Amino acid sequence: MCTQVNEASSPGTTKGTNTDDIDVIDRVELDMGRLCMNDLYSDVEFLVEEHRLPAHRNILAVRSEYFSAMLYEKNLQQNASLSNICKILNAAHRYSMNGLRKKCLNFMDCKASDVLQHASFAMLCKESLEEVLERDTFYAPEVEIFQAVCKWRALFPSEDIKTVISHIRLPLMSVKELLRVVRPTGIFDLDQIMDAMDQIKTTENLPHRSVVLRGENVCKVIRCCQYDYTVFEISKVSLINCISLTVSVGGKWTVRFTHNMEHMYSVGTYDMKPNVRRDIYFEKAFARYIYVTAFNQNEIDSEVIVKYK
Repeated sequence: MCTQVNEASSPGTTKGTNTDDIDVIDRVELDMGRLCMNDLYSDVEFLVEEHRLPAHRNILAVRSEYFSAMLYEKNLQQNASLSNICKILNAAHRYSMNGLRKKCLNFMDCKASDVLQHASFAMLCKESLEEVLERDTFYAPEVEIFQAVCKWRALFPSEDIKTVISHIRLPLMSVKELLRVVRPTGIFDLDQIMDAMDQIKTTENLPHRSVVLRGENVCKVIRCCQYDYTVFEISKVSLINCISLTVSVGGKWTVRFTHNMEHMYSVGTYDMKPNVRRDIYFEKAFARYIYVTAFNQNEIDSEVIVKYK
């Protein structure tokens, strides 16, 4: 018959703790203490009232969220993902790191719908949430934005919701969405909903969200009339200030654009040479559909590139 000896219950030791482990911990603490205010292996320094204080970035980063963000901005940017971007933005706000904050916001602009659907979106602090929602370039269906705000509100019921919902753009929703999704929540009163419906009917001065087109973006032909005009489509409502036009037949050509295929805005009429690209600049505007019209021409061919510079 064998008898098991429980070393943890032996005199002079603490239950569940090995004395050798305690010695190792003590030695590690002693070694770490020697690094404090020591030039040995230091890789950063603080200047306090003309006094130079050596420090170690890894220790600072582990011990402080602030120093982690400050000393490893670049790493955070390179490893930004849907799962951590909201946490990074909160930290950037908390410690006034404007460069990192802008990087986060640009990331979220590019993946707006995905960000809204991710569970971490509801963990944004109020300041971060408002900054995201107020951006014209945070492009996603407004009803999705509203639903994400509702989830955020459920997690933070004590927060004042008024300033948050002021960034919801009700006229960008359909009448059906306003009546069936927004109204039942009680977040907006009926007058606000009716005003939005009136604005939808006029389609004027809508508070659009849009992507900002960087570089050159070739538009897709969605309708080629058998007579004299072609309609091009941008993938999303976009902020542009230049249309590059190339046509196969010389002569007079008119360029117009719209964001909803209803209210048309004229860019102008131009004398075009065949197969010679022309950049047409104008004040920045929201657009999704480009209309190119040729005068007295049949079997026309044209290419449209849009951009924002």
